[in-house]
Amino acid sequence: ERSPALAAHARNVSYVHAHIIGTDFARLRADQLTVMDIQQFLRAKERTGRVQGKRPGGLSQASVNHLRAFLSRAFSAAIADGLFVGANPVARVRKRRQPTRLPDYLRPDEVPLVLGALAPRWRPLFAAAIYTGLRKGELFALRPRDVDLQAGLIYVRGSHDRDIPKGGKEATVPIASELV
Repeated sequence: ERSPALAAHARNVSYVHAHIIGTDFARLRADQLTVMDIQQFLRAKERTGRVQGKRPGGLSQASVNHLRAFLSRAFSAAIADGLFVGANPVARVRKRRQPTRLPDYLRPDEVPLVLGALAPRWRPLFAAAIYTGLRKGELFALRPRDVDLQAGLIYVRGSHDRDIPKGGKEATVPIASELV
């Protein structure tokens, strides 16, 4: 109920239903929920993914942190609406440490190999992605009016089904000569 305006709303609803709603944890009364209950629930997610055991392997640290954040926001909303009295119990549950990995980029000599391996209909899209760094939604939102070959610029004005890019600001991206 709190995120319909967000682009990620459908994904959030799906995630909450898949990992919280319908679990034994979700049947606990909020006013009797302890920090230990929350910690055990998140630990179970780290071990098995879904508490009901439908998914082998555990969720990543980032996914467990997302679940923690959903729970925290739910308690904060309940407190703000006067539906829950007391402190947010999730605030006392530590966030999981997430490993920081260096990104692995295509090397210049790999770009022609990747583009050459693609079906011809996909090459322009992947070339635009590689040479501009635009997100998928930004690429799909591009229109002919957004590309100015004379000036060598691409105007990023939207994102897939939104009138504004994900970062909230329109941007201008130079067109690499390889992309032209």
